[in-house]
Amino acid sequence: SAATEYSAGAILAMGAWQAELRDVLGLTTGQTMSIGAAIFFGTFFAFLGGRAFDALGPRRTVLLGGGMACLGYLTLFTAVRFSDRLSSRAKLTLATAGSVLAGYACGNLLDLSASMACSLSFPHERAAVVGYMKAVLATSAGLWALLWVNVFAVVSSLASYLACAAATVLTLSCLTASGIVVLPEGEDYRRPFDHVEKLGYD
Repeated sequence: SAATEYSAGAILAMGAWQAELRDVLGLTTGQTMSIGAAIFFGTFFAFLGGRAFDALGPRRTVLLGGGMACLGYLTLFTAVRFSDRLSSRAKLTLATAGSVLAGYACGNLLDLSASMACSLSFPHERAAVVGYMKAVLATSAGLWALLWVNVFAVVSSLASYLACAAATVLTLSCLTASGIVVLPEGEDYRRPFDHVEKLGYD
């Protein structure tokens, strides 16, 4: 679940490379800010992610989210990589569409699946486990931002960074999907976390 959250946090680092996106695509600051805001457009349809989780379960929802996020990053990649061949409208449309896809997938499919699976599996510590998931999500955003600033912005390009994000989210989703489960009900599986017992203080 933590690995899923790591891949989900990549899109939240857009603020670190937004200026580069503006320069590469030749857009105005307002247009670039609109692309960034499009990450959260899917919030209006967040309930669909919950419906997917209920209907498909956590594993398939993670795979769906990984595929959608990968598609979003590749759409952004296309706008950046072929910016010299595309019209301004095409670049803006592609970048906005990629932002919407990646934002929705990361926030309402990947993050939701990891958080809900942990919440249902640990009913006695829901706040703690969900809080941990959100901490991993926030930390991953910072790590992705550092990756851009200290690596790709120095020795590579925005297109390479987006390709890396696409490959990472798809790979991690495929690798971690099998490990994301909702534990069966019953005390044999969903035991309260006893810090004294677990840490050997008794």
